[in-house]
Amino acid sequence: MQLRSWKRTFVSSLAVAAIAAATVAGTSAAATAAPSGVPQAIAAEIAPQAVENLGLTVRQAKGVQRRYKEAGYDPGTIDGIAGPGTRAVFALSRTARVGFPASAKALPTCTHTYQYVPATSSGSWSCVLSSGNQGSGVRTLQQSLRECYQRNISVDAAFGPATREALLQVQRRVGAATDGVYGPETRRKMKWLTASGCVYRS
Repeated sequence: MQLRSWKRTFVSSLAVAAIAAATVAGTSAAATAAPSGVPQAIAAEIAPQAVENLGLTVRQAKGVQRRYKEAGYDPGTIDGIAGPGTRAVFALSRTARVGFPASAKALPTCTHTYQYVPATSSGSWSCVLSSGNQGSGVRTLQQSLRECYQRNISVDAAFGPATREALLQVQRRVGAATDGVYGPETRRKMKWLTASGCVYRS
């Protein structure tokens, strides 16, 4: 457990340093000293991961890129490779949470409903929902998934595994980023249950 913790800490610090170096200098990131307490053997093993692809697998990097795009950033091609566009957006976001992109941190949770769409308490539609969330916003999402896309889920205001799976299916169907997280892109591409039936809400 401690070994994995060291690795996560070191990869995160290296990734941030790598992004900063690439953004400022416009070249490949240089090596960075290991944090205090990290054995040199571990540092040597994992340092290339952070420099080559921000310490992420291709699948993880694709998830990061999709979240950035959903939040309105332009990370470049969704290819799982942390190229200049992804590094620049990552640096701009000022986040040290490698693998947990800015979009999920920058946007608030949809706690309410406004005009048939999940929203913040102020009525903004620019918000996110993911596993573990509860409340009116989740209930609204579930109603539309159930009624507009015939997903067989409970409308219980709790974002659990069934809701996530239903959302994934709808995201694939409408051409949104398939990550099981509700955000602005998914909102724009799916239909919402209203008094007039299922309609798009832009």
